[in-house]
Amino acid sequence: MGYGGRLLGAISAGVNYIGTDPCIPTFEGLEKIRDEYGHKHLSYTLLRQGSETYIPEDNSLDFVFTSPPYFGWEAYGDEPEQSSIKFSTSDMWKEKFLKQTIANAYKGLKPGKFLALNVANTKQYKTFEEDTVDLAKEVGFEHTDTWWLSLSTQQGGSAISTLDGDTTEMKQKQQYMGEYTRPDIPGRKFEPTFIFKK
Repeated sequence: MGYGGRLLGAISAGVNYIGTDPCIPTFEGLEKIRDEYGHKHLSYTLLRQGSETYIPEDNSLDFVFTSPPYFGWEAYGDEPEQSSIKFSTSDMWKEKFLKQTIANAYKGLKPGKFLALNVANTKQYKTFEEDTVDLAKEVGFEHTDTWWLSLSTQQGGSAISTLDGDTTEMKQKQQYMGEYTRPDIPGRKFEPTFIFKK
């Protein structure tokens, strides 16, 4: 579920929501958001568990959006259900967490509906993007599009100001090696959100 953006998006859009997250403080905070801002006539199912263990009913979901934790790169808590604690090697994590999460999404989605998956290669997991697309295809998804998430401009020399007050953004060094080439826009860094169709 993350820190609430998807839940608030569902509340704003007026749609039902199901989310998973094993982190206890995050879960408790999301319960407060649901109770404070949720609509009484809609359903917000919050589950304190990993996405690999949530098995939805067949053809019951209209849309799935997730950005899974990057193995060993993003640590959200020390609960035993955290994927990087539960699956201690990258190969095990890829098979039992990432692939299983994608397979659960495929099972739950109605035919013709979409999974949006935001990931990015890291120093510790150099093929996260490529592996994600390959795994999604393995479980039956069609990769239909890639949307580029523009990250905030990084601090530390990303812009130059002159004495006249003119500001120019410098192009950030895109230290990226992989199959999915970023948009070439000065001063911006990007991550892909892969769009998959069932």
